[in-house]
Amino acid sequence: SCFIANENAKDKFVIFSSLVFSYFLFKLILHFTNSADFFYLPGVGSPTFVSYDKLTFNISLLFKGLLILFNADFFSKIISSPEGIFSSLKFTSLVIFFILLISSLIKIRKFSLVDAALLIASLIMIPAYALSDKPVDEGTTRYLIPVIIFGSIFLCRNANVPKISNIVLWFFSISI
Repeated sequence: SCFIANENAKDKFVIFSSLVFSYFLFKLILHFTNSADFFYLPGVGSPTFVSYDKLTFNISLLFKGLLILFNADFFSKIISSPEGIFSSLKFTSLVIFFILLISSLIKIRKFSLVDAALLIASLIMIPAYALSDKPVDEGTTRYLIPVIIFGSIFLCRNANVPKISNIVLWFFSISI
């Protein structure tokens, strides 16, 4: 996001320099603390890419986790019941949320550095979650919470919402 943001060259250089410095500081600290006695988590191995056989499970768990986080699980609910109607409305808000985020990628160069970083941070966890070996059950959907937090902050900072859309968004937030 440092290179694609709409900032002046001096700010980009300062931010990029701080990123490089942070990386080297990380490597230095890791060199001194990289022993089995210093930091050991039993049962947690190094992260790897998911096997091809488990990829569909991860994508299914990703979809189910997003439904849980948006409280939009409308499956097996009666269509005409209030619970079914509100769940389908929440699912609609989930779809609109991601349409707005993904469509913003096209004009990412027009955003400030903070907005570009928020957009990238909100969308980076989706492929990271789907392609990692860490998703094992519904409890691991907690790794998707930054998607909602950063995406919401990004949309609030950049959405040009007309008055009628503001009323609709207010209704969706009340129904959630």
